[in-house]
Amino acid sequence: MADKTWGGEPFWGLGYEWDPDWVLTDRQRELRDTLIELCEKEMRANAKVSDDELKFPRRNLELLGEHGFLALTVPTEYGGLGEDHVAYAMTCETIARYGCASTAMCYVMHIGAVNAIMLRATEALIDRYIRPLNSGKIGTLSYSDPETGSHFWYPISSGAERSNGGYNVRKKASWTTSGGFADFYVVQTTSPDFTGYDDLSRRSPRAGTRSACAATSPARSRCPAWTSPATRSSDPRATAQPPTTNPSIPGS
Repeated sequence: MADKTWGGEPFWGLGYEWDPDWVLTDRQRELRDTLIELCEKEMRANAKVSDDELKFPRRNLELLGEHGFLALTVPTEYGGLGEDHVAYAMTCETIARYGCASTAMCYVMHIGAVNAIMLRATEALIDRYIRPLNSGKIGTLSYSDPETGSHFWYPISSGAERSNGGYNVRKKASWTTSGGFADFYVVQTTSPDFTGYDDLSRRSPRAGTRSACAATSPARSRCPAWTSPATRSSDPRATAQPPTTNPSIPGS
């Protein structure tokens, strides 16, 4: 069995009692090699500069975009690499281990935003937010809710109201990774029909429905009205119907 190496030296990490290589495809190993090379040549040096100067690691994220990693899980027909969650876990671990832990954290939130859009994708959303990813466009999530201890699945201090055929979204977040630096934000809040969490143990038609939108500002943003797929708006900001979620299941 070949030795693991870092820059030609023996690798100090995981032993051979369990090896991630057992679950990686040949293509995923190639992607990991590319990431390690990027970390050795630039990302680790950039990390030191970012730490020393208290700067957001944007150059590292742009570098990932240049090599397709900002669209890692996006289907190839939309310009992505078409990879799965195993590749996502490998990418996050590799960036954090070899390059920059801060970049890895921002990358986690970026892919979360990308995947959230892809779950309810429209052609307009794909053209505006997904296809430009390889040019270095960075997204992030704004899910936390300070009134509930940052539980993203229980957003009671945020809300939305209908206005002129769309929504005015009021988002109160205790933190937003990449806040102020991202190019687009996926915001989670309760819908205008929300009446309260009466029973967290079961699904209620009026409890826990949420809306989310891709916004260009982390502050107060305007989202067009949710519509059914048959009547979906051609507005480039438009999204599909919001899911009815079960607040008792985080991430549902």
